[in-house]
Amino acid sequence: MALGETAVGSSVASVVESAVGSSVSSTVESAVGKKEESVPGRHCPSASLVVDIGGDIGALVVIAPQVLENAEIEICPVVSRVRTHTVVRARQLPGGDVVYAGVFPSVPAGEYTLLEWGPMPEKPVTVDGGSVTQINW
Repeated sequence: MALGETAVGSSVASVVESAVGSSVSSTVESAVGKKEESVPGRHCPSASLVVDIGGDIGALVVIAPQVLENAEIEICPVVSRVRTHTVVRARQLPGGDVVYAGVFPSVPAGEYTLLEWGPMPEKPVTVDGGSVTQINW
């Protein structure tokens, strides 16, 4: 799946969303690239990113500071404290730029809280069904 070049300042969610389109389940090979590449001082593993969206299910991309690389971050619905977690990873974008992001690939639509981690405060987020939501932390 070919995607155009994207700068760090551009939306990672837009990259994912444009690749996924209206598919219920699609593989996105843009967020981390197809092969191992070295970035000075960093290593971005190759992998594909799969999001499962459609109907009342969306995905959430949390752009985080580099200090959270390899940290486990969590969200929970506002109406309960049931937690879902993911790991913040270095993700190489087309063009070579690197962002640090945690991806929640399949999230029921609704209001959530991104739970605090170290110096990072709690943050509210709304996930819409059938789309990818991006927040900056």
